[in-house]
Amino acid sequence: MKIVPVYLSALMAHILISQLRSYFSPPKIQKTQKA
Repeated sequence: MKIVPVYLSALMAHILISQLRSYFSPPKIQKTQKA
């Protein structure tokens, strides 16, 4: 039963990290990733 909270917390951490990366990364890098 403890697997669900751990998975949820890991998912939230992954979302926060991805948001921080997209926030601190310049738009030029984002354009290269799309292309």
